[in-house]
Amino acid sequence: MNNDEKLHPYLESTYFIDSDSANIFSYANAICVAEQTDTDKAIALCYGVRDDIRYDPYSRVDKREAVRASNVLQKKRAFAFPKRFY
Repeated sequence: MNNDEKLHPYLESTYFIDSDSANIFSYANAICVAEQTDTDKAIALCYGVRDDIRYDPYSRVDKREAVRASNVLQKKRAFAFPKRFY
């Protein structure tokens, strides 16, 4: 089993990390357009999310959808908290 096969389960889209969503896919492509290596892409994405998504402890999180990646990206704000409540 090669490294790609080993990592595949961890790279799948999930309900909360819906990386197959059109807006998530577009955002990631725009952020990574100039990056060559996977490491540089990961760093660019970390900085992009850090700079583009406002930390807002007053944002509403009363529904599962509130913490879904595509929803957070659309609203450009979120509050970090454990997802175990959902």
